[in-house]
Amino acid sequence: MSSSARQEMPGQVMACRICRTPLNTYQDTDGIEPASYRHPHRSTAWDHQPDPVPMIELDDVTISCDFCSDRYPLVVVGTERITSAIPGGDIHNFGTTWAACAACALDLDNNRLTQLTGRALRRLRFSRDSREAFLLRALHAGVGAGLRPGRALITGVRWPRALYRPGELPATRDHLVELMGSRYRLPTSLEQPGIRAELAMSLQQATLYWADLKASILIRRTMSSDPAPLSCPALPTPHGLLLWAKPLVTGHHGLLDAVSWTVRDDQTIGVTVYRAFGGNLPSSTRNAIRDDIGWLLPVQHTTLTTQVTTSDPARPLTVLGSLIAQGHLSISTDPTPDRSSPPNAERIRPGGSSVHRVRVVPAAGSR
Repeated sequence: MSSSARQEMPGQVMACRICRTPLNTYQDTDGIEPASYRHPHRSTAWDHQPDPVPMIELDDVTISCDFCSDRYPLVVVGTERITSAIPGGDIHNFGTTWAACAACALDLDNNRLTQLTGRALRRLRFSRDSREAFLLRALHAGVGAGLRPGRALITGVRWPRALYRPGELPATRDHLVELMGSRYRLPTSLEQPGIRAELAMSLQQATLYWADLKASILIRRTMSSDPAPLSCPALPTPHGLLLWAKPLVTGHHGLLDAVSWTVRDDQTIGVTVYRAFGGNLPSSTRNAIRDDIGWLLPVQHTTLTTQVTTSDPARPLTVLGSLIAQGHLSISTDPTPDRSSPPNAERIRPGGSSVHRVRVVPAAGSR
């Protein structure tokens, strides 16, 4: 179990400088001795001793599920403060926030604590009648009893690639609209006043675009060149959502799968980038999570400036507008219809349900 998502423990949250893994915190019962820090338990032994430093001083901290150690945590859940104590021994302060993978989050939401503990025992390779199993059952019972409302999305995890078809974009957009009004807390840039409401409105009006493989590769290659200015007229529509057939790489945000934009009344451009998730989930878990959260995780929102650096999250949109203006990319005039699900009149957005294809313009003389 890791302390990866805990933000309210006394003092600073610590991580190991060597492996960048968040550390568990232990304190002696009288509180006189300094706290000690240990690696979380896992199925294979650690090959080094902890080298504790404040977690905020490290980049790329390795986060795992606090319940089963899965490498792809999805949400942070909150609880009352939970501690454990051994008579004559240390006090383990678990804090009040916990990272949960998709499966563990579903179990917590549905009060399936037996399944939660069972998964942890299998992943950590503990027998069901071991001392560790007894402690895990007690800990999970405390978590279940102390759950607080609300969840926060963990958007920094680099998920295995999830494959999408153009016809799935309308449903993807609908889920994003609903996510803006949901219980989930989003990254800080999207929690600024008015941003969630603005994004929901923009997505409802957004024209949907699919960049095919060749177009995605061209955008990805061009992103490594010098930044080019982007003006509002270079964008195909005032509101849009674009999904790439091949994910793009942008600075410290890693792989990104989609971008949306809105041209505001003052002619500034709001840009949001997204990462696909769930590529490694079994179908039953993936379907349940997509019904609740959707298919894309918002990573960051920003306002487009005149000049965008190669590490700026708005860089993909800059390149898209530049390539369209230069005639290297074209947008199909025959939109691809939504074939992902039967028509549902209640969910038709003002932006429509058709998906327009972004293609590379053939070179002169080519067939």
